[in-house]
Amino acid sequence: MLFSSLLFLFIFLPTVLVFNLIAAKHLRNGLLIIFSLFFYAWGGVTDSLILLGSILLNHLIATRIQGNVGTSKKRWLQIGIVTNTLIILSFKYLGFISENLNLLFEMVNVPLSIEQIKIRLPLGISFFTFQQMSMLWDIYRTEEKRKLKLAETALYVSFFPQLIAGPIVRYHDIIDQIRNRALSVNLFHSGVQRFIIGLFKR
Repeated sequence: MLFSSLLFLFIFLPTVLVFNLIAAKHLRNGLLIIFSLFFYAWGGVTDSLILLGSILLNHLIATRIQGNVGTSKKRWLQIGIVTNTLIILSFKYLGFISENLNLLFEMVNVPLSIEQIKIRLPLGISFFTFQQMSMLWDIYRTEEKRKLKLAETALYVSFFPQLIAGPIVRYHDIIDQIRNRALSVNLFHSGVQRFIIGLFKR
């Protein structure tokens, strides 16, 4: 679903805005998660399962980072960085690596062939994976005292305006807005202006 499509502009976005305005404050984050996952699932349900798995994995690692100190804390950060890096490498470069290994074997006359690996690249995987790596690093560097909540992590990662095309936003730049969002006419007016300018530029 493109941001410039009629479906997004006249159905999806107005529906999100209306529900966000009429919903009770404690329900707004949950509604935004549902709408964001629906928005992402529009491009493929399988991709959504990968996104959800990534969120659960990184939330678990983030809680371990928060709950440990010293060497253990650093080890969990390293596990998170390595795991996320391997996820990106597997989806983006495994086919490329297997293809070039076969070419190399052919050049040096080695009677060995690796079956061509073709993996469908999930939409926006680089953006949401790097964003979660940024989250782990932020939690490691700062003494975050408030208990991490899965719903807050899920919204931080899956928020539909930046999920598939960025930008990558820092965890501590947005988490307070997720926890304590303020609605006002002036903020709404400013947001509409920014959206129209951005749509015009596209």
